Amino acid sequence: MTDRHTRTERSGVLSELGKSILAIPIGALLFAASFGVIWFTEGRTDQSKICKQSAELGAEVTDDDGFVSVSGPLTAPEPLGDPEFLAPGPWLQLERRPEMWAWVEHRDTETRNKIGGGKETITYFEYRREWTAEPQPATTFDNPTGHENPPMYALPLTSTASEARVGAWSFDPREADLAGGEALDLTSLPRTGAGATAKVAGHHLHLGRGDAANPILGDVRVSFNAVPTGVSSTVFGQARAGSVGPYVHAGETRIFRLFRGSRGEALVAMHQEYVVLGWLGRLAGFVCMWLGLSLFFAPLHAVLGILPFLAKGSRFLVGLVLLPVALLLTAITTVVSMILHSFVAALLVALTTLALLAFWMNQRRKASA
Repeated sequence: MTDRHTRTERSGVLSELGKSILAIPIGALLFAASFGVIWFTEGRTDQSKICKQSAELGAEVTDDDGFVSVSGPLTAPEPLGDPEFLAPGPWLQLERRPEMWAWVEHRDTETRNKIGGGKETITYFEYRREWTAEPQPATTFDNPTGHENPPMYALPLTSTASEARVGAWSFDPREADLAGGEALDLTSLPRTGAGATAKVAGHHLHLGRGDAANPILGDVRVSFNAVPTGVSSTVFGQARAGSVGPYVHAGETRIFRLFRGSRGEALVAMHQEYVVLGWLGRLAGFVCMWLGLSLFFAPLHAVLGILPFLAKGSRFLVGLVLLPVALLLTAITTVVSMILHSFVAALLVALTTLALLAFWMNQRRKASA
């Protein structure tokens, strides 16, 4: 079921000119922020390079102490479950993800320039019932009448085992970064509490008066994402007395991570994560830079808005011209950030080495005096 309505707002040429002038400082902030985003992105640490330096250990406990990687079968002394829905099972971590069949407001805005200046903004509101993890109260909708959502009675919950082992090495999974989660197929899993009477539909438990094919307003479906035990895994961290805990590299990078699979597969996954986040950071920096530069020309578009086709053409041309400018600036900033980060790191190492050397020579001089 859907329903729609529209809202129209009009503004004059002076109002639009005022808004365009206010856009200039916003553009300046975005432009400045783009350099910070790129600098931070290039300053990240590729944890796979650090983890390659870890001592590779097997499943059996040894006297090794220091930064290690341990590979072996993942086990936990106690099964983990969700008291409200699922009986305990072979999981290290269990994440409950509820959704409600509720009213959701969708907005689509169309802006039209008027001849002589000013704008007409038409907002189209459409209300649909769909599954959502965050049902909104009707008071937040533009048209609350007839779109009231009941309260959500199943809340998100993440449960993690208090103890686990990779081979014979113990660790606290509540402190570790856990990878390897998967969606649970609930068809044949034992259930408890409200889950015992819920309707099962693949990866979801359906609670309410309807069913998966025909949900009713207020119905809730619950899915689970779990990190399973009983699989070959690798943990990176600080070894001490038969256990693995957090390792801090160079006083700033904390490493305590669990991956499904071998050490080699974990290193590949970490490097891929670093590469993907790097490109996402550069893209975010580029968008901030391009948008920030474009906002400097907002007053020009407002003035040309006296004739709508001129304003539309100016936006297109300005965006087209600034695109290669933003790309070039992003590339230069990226390269400079890479060089500076490497230079700073090398300088710190050199200064530390010189300080230690000076201290050693001073001690020898005192000893020989």
